[in-house]
Amino acid sequence: GIRVAACQSPAWSPDGARIACASGPAVAIYDAARKQRMEQLPLSHRQTKPEPVEWSSDGRYLLVRTIGANTNSTSPQWDYFVLDVRAHTWLAAGSGNGARWAAGTDTIVYSTPRELMPLGKQNVWAAQLAAFDLGTRRRSVVTSGIANNIDPAPCTH
Repeated sequence: GIRVAACQSPAWSPDGARIACASGPAVAIYDAARKQRMEQLPLSHRQTKPEPVEWSSDGRYLLVRTIGANTNSTSPQWDYFVLDVRAHTWLAAGSGNGARWAAGTDTIVYSTPRELMPLGKQNVWAAQLAAFDLGTRRRSVVTSGIANNIDPAPCTH
């Protein structure tokens, strides 16, 4: 059976029927009721293990992260991918931090990697908020100018 404590980086589907877990170079999807692995989907074009982050609200997609290819001590970052669980396909969604699905949408919001940007005669560290639209497969920057945005978080009413 599944021991959630043994499941690395568990992410429960919105309906509670499936659990996604890190499994070496793959993501394993388990049937929660039967406690059986349904499938194991490798992310073969990356060197670091994929970690599930969050399911889309409809349970079709899984947001997954790996240690960023360009991560460093001054600008740590993740590389994000979207797994289409039905089609077994992967899509690169960008690099940054704190990625989450925008509630009820096919859009992922995250902060971009920190970079030095000019401010007068000085350079300052800046990070922007970005959105990746799964439908258009395009990233857009939500903020502009010099910003130091923290990781996005869901709003509560």
